[in-house]
Amino acid sequence: MNVNVIVGVGQVASLFFLVALAFIFNSIQQNKIENLEKRILRFLEGGDSHNPAVRLALITPIVITKEGNQVPNYELNVGNTAFVPIQTLDAGGKPVPPPAGDVFTLASSDSVNAPVTLSTMPSGPLSGNAAAAIVGVGVVAGATITLTDSAGLTADVQIVDVIPAPDPPTTDFLDISDAVVVKTA
Repeated sequence: MNVNVIVGVGQVASLFFLVALAFIFNSIQQNKIENLEKRILRFLEGGDSHNPAVRLALITPIVITKEGNQVPNYELNVGNTAFVPIQTLDAGGKPVPPPAGDVFTLASSDSVNAPVTLSTMPSGPLSGNAAAAIVGVGVVAGATITLTDSAGLTADVQIVDVIPAPDPPTTDFLDISDAVVVKTA
């Protein structure tokens, strides 16, 4: 049996078009894979330019009273030092590395009763990371701790009450995974 196949110009053109389209789609996918690899490498090297740091944050524990109300100010007892983690956040509020060469600065509105210095976390999962060391020297209500930096990120302000109570207030929930409080030497 003899079969003759006749291929027209339109069929050759269609076949050529489909081969070219497959090549284009393959190139696009390869480009996407290469871009993804580059983003992963940038992230692993300490930064992703797509999510740069835009603001600073002092990460204090959230304290909820028995009545279910959040304590508005951070409470620190006289004679204790609180090490509060410093983080840089992206526009979505996620922690990201600070810009290269960024330098943090701390100030207290009451440097006598609630002095603050730049330190590092002494223990816990954030051990060694930047921290604000707030010392409860004397009773004060509403001392403001201000965190700024050399990169011009949005500053953060934390209000601190230094209280005379020998122990922290009794609460139903105390998130202590962030700040570390120790007796002042």
